[in-house]
Amino acid sequence: MSRIRLADLSAVQLEDKNNIEVLGFMMWYSIGEQLINRETLLEYVVESGLDEGYMPAEIRIPDAFRRASKAVECRMDSSEEGVFYRYLVREVVSDRKMIQRNIVKETVDSKGARLRYAEKEAILVLEKEEGILRIASVTEEGNRLGQQVASLFEQYKSHHDARAIRSMCLSILRSMSPTSMRSSGGVYFVPVRLVPRQTA
Repeated sequence: MSRIRLADLSAVQLEDKNNIEVLGFMMWYSIGEQLINRETLLEYVVESGLDEGYMPAEIRIPDAFRRASKAVECRMDSSEEGVFYRYLVREVVSDRKMIQRNIVKETVDSKGARLRYAEKEAILVLEKEEGILRIASVTEEGNRLGQQVASLFEQYKSHHDARAIRSMCLSILRSMSPTSMRSSGGVYFVPVRLVPRQTA
């Protein structure tokens, strides 16, 4: 019995491309961790002929502050064997006028037992109406992390992260009634009549 190789098969005959009826498209994509300026993203959306309604929501200043402060959480080794430091961010106050978050420091041994807890390595206060971030540092490491928050805050006020871009792309994909081609997802068939048309 002769065997037919998959490489020898095709879904359509390609000799006369003018008579090929395209039913849809196979598609897949991946989005790595990145930041993109909101204005640049809007330019891409418009250039692609997509509705601007697919754009992520406007970036709120409090959200940018929370993202920036969360991003500096980290773990550091100490000079003591089996002991390390864990720098965390804790929200202390949030009301109509301001948000206060503190950078705290946990001293932990290798078994996970907390030895010490410092509540105010740095105090981060966002004045909501003015969009101003004020930093009061208690320690040298708190000052370093606080300055890192300030730098990220300026960036996050105008840049979307990969999560926002993924959410936008998923909304666009769902609007085209995709059929998943794998049980785990990631590869889709999109009917040609539902592919967004590029505007003139």
